[in-house]
Amino acid sequence: MTDVIFQEMQATFIKIPLTARPPTRKKFIRCSKDTLEILVKPSKGGKAEDIIDIRTIHEVRKGNDILREERIVDASVTDAKMCFTIVYGSEFRLKFGVFICSNWNIREFWSEGLLTHMQTIAKLDTNSHTRIWLMKEFNELDRNQTSTIGTNDLKKTFFNRIQLKIPREKQHKLIADLDTKNVGYVYFPQFRQFYHKKLVFNEDMMKLLSHCMSFQLKNSWYISSQELCAFLQSEQFVHHIPITTLLAEKMIRPYLLSEKPLSTPNFPIDEFFDYLFSRGNSLFDDEYTSRLLAADPNYMDYSMSEYWINSSHNTYLTGNQYASESTVEAYIRVMRSGCRCIELDLWDGGPDDLPWITHGHTRCTKIKFRDIVIAIREHAFATSDYPMILSLEEHCSIPIQKNTAYEFKKILGDLLLTEPVKGATCLPSPNQLKRKVILKHKKLPEGSDETVVLTDTGEAQVTKQQDISNSQKNGFLYLKDPGANVWTRRYFVLTDKILSYCIEEDDQEQDTENVRDHIYMETVPSHLKHINHVWYHVVDRDGAVDKLKEFEGGNGSFLVRPNDKYEGYVSISFKHEREVYHSLVKRIPSPDGLYNYQLVHPMTFDDIPSLVDYYKCHPLRASTFEQILTTPCPCPSLSNTNHEAQPWFHAGMKRWEAEKMLTSVRLEGAFLVRPSGEQSTYTITFRTENEIKHCRVEFNKDSGLYTIGTAQFESLSELVVYYKSHPLYRKMKLKHAINESMLKNIGVDAEASAEAEYISVNPVTYRSIHAFTAQNKDELSFPAGVEITNVIEHQHTKGWFQGDFGGKVNLWFPENHVKRFDATTPLTPMDPPKPELDNQEETIRIENLEVTRVSPHLAGREWVLRLVQDVPVEYKTLKPESSNALFVGCENEEDFKSWESKLNEVKKELTRSQSLDARLQKRTSIAREMSDLIIYCRSVPFRVESIGNGKFSEMSSFPETKAFHHALNRETAPKLVIYNQQQFSRVYPKGSRIDSSNYLPIPLWNMGCQMVALNFQTPDKAMQVNDARFLVNNKLGFVLKPAFMRMKDTKYNPLDPKTVPTPPTRITIRVLGGRHLFRIGRGFPSCRVTVEIVGADYDNQYYMTSNISDNCLNPVWEYKSFEFSVKNPECAFLRFVVHDIDMFGDPNQIGQATYPLTAIRPGFRSVQLKTPFSEELELSSLLVYVILENGEKSQSDSTEIKSRIDKLKDELRGLYSSGDLRSDLIESKRRELQAAQNQMDRVSQEMNRINTLRK
Repeated sequence: MTDVIFQEMQATFIKIPLTARPPTRKKFIRCSKDTLEILVKPSKGGKAEDIIDIRTIHEVRKGNDILREERIVDASVTDAKMCFTIVYGSEFRLKFGVFICSNWNIREFWSEGLLTHMQTIAKLDTNSHTRIWLMKEFNELDRNQTSTIGTNDLKKTFFNRIQLKIPREKQHKLIADLDTKNVGYVYFPQFRQFYHKKLVFNEDMMKLLSHCMSFQLKNSWYISSQELCAFLQSEQFVHHIPITTLLAEKMIRPYLLSEKPLSTPNFPIDEFFDYLFSRGNSLFDDEYTSRLLAADPNYMDYSMSEYWINSSHNTYLTGNQYASESTVEAYIRVMRSGCRCIELDLWDGGPDDLPWITHGHTRCTKIKFRDIVIAIREHAFATSDYPMILSLEEHCSIPIQKNTAYEFKKILGDLLLTEPVKGATCLPSPNQLKRKVILKHKKLPEGSDETVVLTDTGEAQVTKQQDISNSQKNGFLYLKDPGANVWTRRYFVLTDKILSYCIEEDDQEQDTENVRDHIYMETVPSHLKHINHVWYHVVDRDGAVDKLKEFEGGNGSFLVRPNDKYEGYVSISFKHEREVYHSLVKRIPSPDGLYNYQLVHPMTFDDIPSLVDYYKCHPLRASTFEQILTTPCPCPSLSNTNHEAQPWFHAGMKRWEAEKMLTSVRLEGAFLVRPSGEQSTYTITFRTENEIKHCRVEFNKDSGLYTIGTAQFESLSELVVYYKSHPLYRKMKLKHAINESMLKNIGVDAEASAEAEYISVNPVTYRSIHAFTAQNKDELSFPAGVEITNVIEHQHTKGWFQGDFGGKVNLWFPENHVKRFDATTPLTPMDPPKPELDNQEETIRIENLEVTRVSPHLAGREWVLRLVQDVPVEYKTLKPESSNALFVGCENEEDFKSWESKLNEVKKELTRSQSLDARLQKRTSIAREMSDLIIYCRSVPFRVESIGNGKFSEMSSFPETKAFHHALNRETAPKLVIYNQQQFSRVYPKGSRIDSSNYLPIPLWNMGCQMVALNFQTPDKAMQVNDARFLVNNKLGFVLKPAFMRMKDTKYNPLDPKTVPTPPTRITIRVLGGRHLFRIGRGFPSCRVTVEIVGADYDNQYYMTSNISDNCLNPVWEYKSFEFSVKNPECAFLRFVVHDIDMFGDPNQIGQATYPLTAIRPGFRSVQLKTPFSEELELSSLLVYVILENGEKSQSDSTEIKSRIDKLKDELRGLYSSGDLRSDLIESKRRELQAAQNQMDRVSQEMNRINTLRK
């Protein structure tokens, strides 16, 4: 792989983020040349504690800066010359491994060697990557480190690891063919041949290939050199270079397993398929950029306004906008990914009279301004030399601004642009401003002082009212469910006019990196091994106390239970001198993607039973006593029927009773388990979003296993525990076990609920034509223009229906506010569009809001406010005594008084401003020193009427709401195209996206907007399209807009396809098969591929393949073509998404790939799949067949050739009729005619073949 040979070294290794206190003992560090992994071991011959895949390393940094930044150890005790850090991972937030070496030479050898390794890995072919993956699998199965694996391990483990479900008879035959000598084990070369020849090669794929090709192979097991040449020319359309047999052999050589000489005439068909699936045969044309630059040598010499620029929003954040961490590393991650416009939010209060960088008025953490500027100096031009734009959002006083300007100049030095390019009549080109940092900020008008009055437009005010960083107050409160005595934690944001609240996000982010494949096995994972032990109880802390006091055990009697506070953790409860004590078992991530367990540092264990066994022999030490674990407090039953004693199991419950019970509880994740109507089957009934769902569980008496979907468990208890820590449906986990006792605790009459009338009807959907506000807790609120589902039309309650909407189930609403909706009827132009779903759940207007205190006796808890908003007369019902009230609870008296005071203060200020009928003005102070640094990105308000008259050094910023208003308006969209020819514009997400979600950038790019800023930390479709946009031009952050957007007097209108001057593209795609489409989770996937064109609204369309079950190693899809006609190809993207369809029919993304449509290649091509963060998935790929046609090119070619043939025939007739019989002239015309007729034949054959393939 590489010439670098690493010697094992001893070094202190610190992994960040920390999972325990920093280690003090040195580790043994080794680099595996076979698997290209760094292994961190506690002893020379020990098992690796940490494994770092070199493929995932982004940087190698020398020094100990990260230790100082994270405040992990005193930097003075670690010599920077002895340290180096690797930055690695496949998500936005990367990890760090710090190595403290024993001397400088070792530091240099390892850091430089790793850099060489990284460069080598980047150039490896797919065959080499496959060999590395196979070696990892082989080592995982080689448990005894004998350099062999047993054939039993192949049968029992390997097929599950690669998620391939095949009949047992076929398994036995495959193993018998592999182990011909019947010795019971195999070596790596045999294992590798077995994978390539017997597993990954699919003969059904060969049939599809033959059907698509224009010629047939002479031998179905080999392809000759001559056939390979013909394939490259006729099927892959390789015409730009002459194809010879020698060149063809050279192309396929890296994919051959055997070391044959190049003169070998035939190549095995399975190795030919390895080439087809490889990165070297990618659908994306790696040479597209070089051809682009060759066609236009001045590609980077145009005005910067003529480029799309890769841009980031809230660059400092690693997550949401209300409580996530701000880090310097977020800036580094974004800059090194090729972003050329980043954002700095500057707030007063930082050290040394400099600003903080943070999202103001939130719980987001703060970063020192100086640290960010140093990071910009060090990393801004690591990936691209083209200019970096800093978008400054200013919230600082004049003195702080002056210091900020001074610090910019001091740290950035010559990198900072302080003077304009002389004689410029437009924005400079990217080449002219290479390695320059440009500041975007407001600028003082000529001749003014440092305080000016800037009037914000109404639209800008709306944006600021929604932006959480401009909030008056925000924080967590408890919201009472109107249908039950349940309080749910919500995040509230109070701005000048509205109070918004949203669902609290799960603070514990699941780390999906380095998840070892053995979690797919059908055996019990190590983190679940304790659930079938006699000492394990599913009880809370109080329940544990009761059980241990009732149990007649002495000192040390104990039980293990789920921890009440931390999901997925357990606690040990034990008795000592008649008192019950509790100890949390810490859960520490291990290198294999699972967990180790720990009570006291440094003792760690692979599972809970091992920990319990240890403390049966070794005492638990408290400050005043010691105690070993003695007698377990037994669980009532541990057979496979122990579920009958669980609080979630209901032995005699029917489906309608389960639905009625869960209807009474408005808790996400509420669930129960009951027997199904059929023998040996059970059903999990649970509540999620706005509906109640049922999931079937089958029990196999022969195997004793419970099966849900394709995952298997040894007991129902194990199944429930597993889905309490893993999503069962979408992101929902089982949370609240529902029974009669639980219903009584939350104030629901269980008996009445169970005996209530159950009505079984076919689901009916209505659409609201008026908004309705509930006046009672049993009524349903909704706005106009939404769908209300599962509507029950009662005969005995005229004028009132029951239905579901917005998470509320089976509530009443008036009949005259809705209209029956037939799902098969398309929406009319009068139908409102569906609202965009983001994390914003509800918005309450402060106007006419009454805020009153509620006594604890009535509220059921202390510190409660009642918020009542007057309802318009037309929406009031016949129940005037009711009110539209919300009850919110605070944590303590201080919060209570603060929220009450602030709500009344904002309401009073709003009333005052409305009574004055005055436009809000903001007095903005700008320091002269800061103003002088603004050269080309002076922020000014946007006015449509000033288009064409603005200065090229001025630019405007738009929230997405305002930008989309212009982009989707047929009058203003073309004007924005003209505006963006001369001036910059920047668009950023609306303030209500507090979950850091993104909008799709394409409509804004299509109107010429250069800087469409997105939240890089969010791995959604918008960011994946953004990554695809800047694949072109080598990910350098600047992409030249199409010529028709840049032409003076252009007629282009983004909303009218007739104004696009380039010819449309017709594309035909066939998805043939896939490889390594692995998912994370138990069981076997069901794979489906979505093929989509994402572009202008008139071009958007998608198709989906059928589902392939039980095979994600090498699925093959049915013979089916998808056709797209794209009217604006230069603004379109081709997108592939592979989904695993779960037991509920919902898609879960396995991988995706998105490409600019203009940068793809025709023929049989591989689609290299990526993660949601656009990092490469190891060996995951699709094989597709693509036909590309530029409009009616084939037809026009045919017409042109036919005209030339007719002309040549006329010329020959003229020569004969004139008596001009010069043989050389006639022979020349005849040769031209013959060549034209041959060309006509080829075009006709190609058109016939394409038409046949389409059929």
